[in-house]
Amino acid sequence: MTAVSRLLIAVSLAGVLSIGTAPGAMGAQPSSSPSPHAPTAGIPAEYDALVSFWEQNHVPKAKQKQLFATLEAGGTWDSMEGGSANLVSTHTSKQDGMKVTKYTYKDGPSRVDAVDIPITSSSDGGITPQSVTKCSYSGGSYWYSYTDCKAMSSVGIASLWFYFDYSGSYSSSSINKYYDIGCSVLAGTCSDRHFTKISSRNVRALADFFQAGSTNTIGVGVKVSGPNASTYNL
Repeated sequence: MTAVSRLLIAVSLAGVLSIGTAPGAMGAQPSSSPSPHAPTAGIPAEYDALVSFWEQNHVPKAKQKQLFATLEAGGTWDSMEGGSANLVSTHTSKQDGMKVTKYTYKDGPSRVDAVDIPITSSSDGGITPQSVTKCSYSGGSYWYSYTDCKAMSSVGIASLWFYFDYSGSYSSSSINKYYDIGCSVLAGTCSDRHFTKISSRNVRALADFFQAGSTNTIGVGVKVSGPNASTYNL
């Protein structure tokens, strides 16, 4: 994949995995595309998708410059390391058929995860789909199956995504298949894409990414419970 291709993919993902402010919303909501923004002095144009990600997650210009300087020096951000040690807040919202979770870290940047969420309800003891955006649904009175559901994660500089199928009955479920890991890095490369199966209901996708002389890891985990799927903080 060329650097231009990686940039285009990252720009596309930045639109899905970015947080803008929706009028009347109690919290942040995902926007459909990166908002126009003024360039940040000292950050090259090839990192425009990263600046868009930061702008839509309300990272001040001065902080953007500090974070970029850390990146250039081969350092890492809290959002790259994940976990809960330096996690300040978590906000989850739903929009466009996806559950979007924003993790905000102490040093300023965010990580944003998203997963397709087929919305279902019980009707006469059975399961019926109310809306399925990207997952393909099939089912009966007491069973369901979803295929080609997408989960993704972005820290701005790098994004990771994969697809999974799951099925079950009203009170139980399992992930049957997980596949097609994709990864993009601005001005960098991805390697060692792989899955880790934690249980029949819990799968993680991980990849290493090399950027500015430093190698880091990005990952996204998915759990299913009944007809619902959600990402979680690695």
